[in-house]
Amino acid sequence: ANSIQQCTACALTADALGLVTDSGAVYAVQLKQQRYKCLDVLDVAGTSAAFMTRLSRRLFVGCADGDIYCYDYGSNSRLAKLPGHRTAVGSLSTKSDTEQLLSASTDAVLLWDMQTFRQRRMLSSAPYGSSQAVFSAAGNIIAAAAGSAGEVIIWHAKSLQELCRLAMPLDKQQQPFQASCLSISPDEKWLLAGCRSPALLLVYSLEQEGLSHALLLPEDMYGIIQVHLLPDSTSAAVMTSTGCISFLDIQTCSMSGQLQMTPGCRAASFNIEPRANSMAVVCNDGLIRLYDLAALRSRQQSKQTAVMRQQVQQLHESQLQQLLGSPDLDVSRAKLPSTTGPGNRQPLQILSQVSNVPPKQQTASQSGKLKGSSGTMGGILQLQRVDMPAASLNRKKLQQLLAAYGEFPSKYRLMIW
Repeated sequence: ANSIQQCTACALTADALGLVTDSGAVYAVQLKQQRYKCLDVLDVAGTSAAFMTRLSRRLFVGCADGDIYCYDYGSNSRLAKLPGHRTAVGSLSTKSDTEQLLSASTDAVLLWDMQTFRQRRMLSSAPYGSSQAVFSAAGNIIAAAAGSAGEVIIWHAKSLQELCRLAMPLDKQQQPFQASCLSISPDEKWLLAGCRSPALLLVYSLEQEGLSHALLLPEDMYGIIQVHLLPDSTSAAVMTSTGCISFLDIQTCSMSGQLQMTPGCRAASFNIEPRANSMAVVCNDGLIRLYDLAALRSRQQSKQTAVMRQQVQQLHESQLQQLLGSPDLDVSRAKLPSTTGPGNRQPLQILSQVSNVPPKQQTASQSGKLKGSSGTMGGILQLQRVDMPAASLNRKKLQQLLAAYGEFPSKYRLMIW
């Protein structure tokens, strides 16, 4: 059991797949050559990963202790260590036209210069920071979710001036919904914010600087934990708490496709390469699956689409006040989506299945062919039943805030006590 590793984050380009595990092992998989390299074995678990857009051989890994590491998988070397965060790095994002890195944690949102490997600017140290911050694909704007403030902050990527603040709508208890993930459309007209409870996708217009509408997913999907807008700026890949990945059209408010994996298998995270030709999905059965998204696009006109469109509700801001939101929702005994029935799609074409990386004992200089690798990892999602209202708080996030600031957020203190 000690040799089993769990992949905690991945990054994908057209040619390479970057992996980091809970035991701190960092791997780069060269897809065309079908080879992998162990770049490093860290002392702490990895929490996020990203490739540099301009120099795709550079892989960045964020860790649970707040440090960020930069690797060049071409030379199999570590280039730099970037200390700056005090808590786990929740997300990493790179700018398309320059060598800049954006990192987010519960203590701050930091912008890094990758030519000097130094911190360029602290964009936000707003109350309790942010676990999500992203560049737009064009690289002109930056967005970060300020969790405790109930808003999304937008900056100009070049001048770093704040452009606007997008307020999160209020729920039935007059509390703002909490954004768990963000994505900006490639044309920079739309911003999506996903909520964990309920499964609500908020669609903001960046031109009008306000909420356009919201999409409410089926109740059995529970909550949204990851979202990614595709190059057409209207289609979005959405992963829910049940481990289901669906494809939505934010303009027609319909579901155009869905990944169906092996029964009992759940997705833990995913990453889509910039041109959206392939998707890497980290699963809880010990595999990382690489899917061909062109296969899904070719099936979007099938008869099943009409059935799936009925599952998504379009809501406006006044209707959102009738919903009851909560900081987090645990779905330990949630039923997996059925793999049969007229409303479900056939599985996408799988380009390759990458078995989990070898045990931690492997040295950084070792490499080999994928066919020769072996080893599996256990389930990634470890979810427990929630019965009391107080338990709906995100315990892990609160522990990170306590470690960083020495106190809990004031609005949670009474409930925690």
